[in-house]
Amino acid sequence: MLVTTDGRAIRFQQEDVRSMGRPAAGVRGIRLHSDDRVVAMGLAPEEGDLLVVTEEGYGKRTALAEYPTHGRGGGGVATIKPGEKIGPIVAAAVTHDSVGEMILMSGGGKIIRQPIDTVPRLGRATQGVRLMRLNEGDNVVSMAFLGDGDGESNGDGASIDDIGRSGESNGDGES
Repeated sequence: MLVTTDGRAIRFQQEDVRSMGRPAAGVRGIRLHSDDRVVAMGLAPEEGDLLVVTEEGYGKRTALAEYPTHGRGGGGVATIKPGEKIGPIVAAAVTHDSVGEMILMSGGGKIIRQPIDTVPRLGRATQGVRLMRLNEGDNVVSMAFLGDGDGESNGDGASIDDIGRSGESNGDGES
C-alpha cells in the first residue's frame, strides 16, 4: 500500500513488483499529480486499518477492506477528504489491531501520546477528527509507535507496520 500527501492510496499485490538490481530505476507504484508525493508505504494484509494523520493534526483509521486491490501504477483511491482545514497527509501506518499507543510530534516541539483505539474508525471519504491541538503556525511532522517497530508486536500487544513520514517499511516484502 502506498499513501500520498494528496490523500490518495493504492493497494496492489506484491507480485506486481518484479525484482531488479540496484542500478535499476524501479517500477511505478502510483501515478502522482504535480505537487503530490508518496509519504508512506507498507504491508496491507486482509485485516486491519490504515491510520492517517494530517499536517493540521487531523486523523482517522479506515478498514483496509475499504481499499480495493488494483494494479500498480494507477491513480489510487481517496483515503481522506482533502482540504485547507486539515492539510496534507504527513504520516500513515497500517495497524493490525487497535491495541497500543502512538506518538504525534509537531514542528514546534509538542508531543502527545495516545492509544490507537481512541482514533475513530471512519470511511475513506471523510476528513477525520482532531487528534492534536496545535499552536498558530505549528503543524504535525511525524508519527511513531511505542515498541521496537519491527512490524510484529511492540510489547503493548500492538502489531503495527510503521510507514510514517520517512517512508521506511519493515522490510518483509509485501505491499
